[in-house]
Amino acid sequence: MVVTDLHGNWDAYQQYRDCFITHARAGQADVLVFVGDLIHGEGQPYPDCSVDILINLLELRKQYPIVYLCGNHELPHIYGFPLDKGDIEYTPAFEKALSQSAYLNPILGRLDELPFFSARPPM
Repeated sequence: MVVTDLHGNWDAYQQYRDCFITHARAGQADVLVFVGDLIHGEGQPYPDCSVDILINLLELRKQYPIVYLCGNHELPHIYGFPLDKGDIEYTPAFEKALSQSAYLNPILGRLDELPFFSARPPM
């Protein structure tokens, strides 16, 4: 199952995650693939739950095969440059929320490991 561009939307993440779990338990899905941009919500019409999504994803990886690929919104936290769009500055808000989390080091470590692509061997 492939998911992209959630941008901190917890409700969308939860819906896709629960759908994957249901299908995985039924033997109908093997891997949940996130192809980047899980983080950096703009706050409207939903709150930015980027850190909560990443925390939940760390836990989910303990039970299910997860592939999380690097998107342009993850890059600033790997290479240390700012990301903005117009008046929205994504990087400082995410890093502030992350710094207040008990999962700071595990999340930063996971971001540092994000691949740009995943080559899965043929079955």
